[in-house]
Amino acid sequence: MFRGYGFSVLAEWWGTPAALGVTSLVFGLVHLQNAGATLGSVAVVIVAGLFLGAVLVVLRSLWAAFAAHLAWNWALAWFFGLPVSGLKLASHPLLVANDAGPFWLTGGTYGMEGGLACTVAFAVSTLLIWLMPGLKATPELKKLTSEENPAVASPVLTNQPAD
Repeated sequence: MFRGYGFSVLAEWWGTPAALGVTSLVFGLVHLQNAGATLGSVAVVIVAGLFLGAVLVVLRSLWAAFAAHLAWNWALAWFFGLPVSGLKLASHPLLVANDAGPFWLTGGTYGMEGGLACTVAFAVSTLLIWLMPGLKATPELKKLTSEENPAVASPVLTNQPAD
C-alpha cells in the first residue's frame, strides 16, 4: 500500500528520498491508531518504513518489500506469539515468548516496534541494505525497472531528475 503506486508517483514528482520520507511517515502515522501506540512507537514504525523502502529501492522489487513485511509480522505473531504493532494476531503461536525487559527497550504491550532495540535493528539493517554490494539489483533488472518504455526512461528508481 505504501511502497507501490503511491511511492512511484511521489518518486517521479519529488525524487526517491522524498518518496521514502513521505511514505515512511504516513506508514508510521497509520500505526498510531493501534492499541498502545505512542509517539515513540510511531517513530520506530517510521524507521521500519524506511527499511522496507530501502528493500524496494535497492532490490527494485515490491515483492521483496512485501515479503520482508510479511516475514516480520509472521515471525513476531505466529512464531513467537508477540504482539505486532499493538495487535495480538495469533491465538496459537509456535512458541510463546516473554518480553520481560523495560518498555522503552522492548516496546511492551505494543510489541517490538515500540522499543529502542527494534529501532537500532531496523536502522542497522537499512544501512546494510544500502551498503552491501551483493544486494544490488542486477543490470538486467535495472534495465527492466528503469527502461520499461525505451521512449521515456523512468527517473523513478534511478534517482535522476525527470526531463
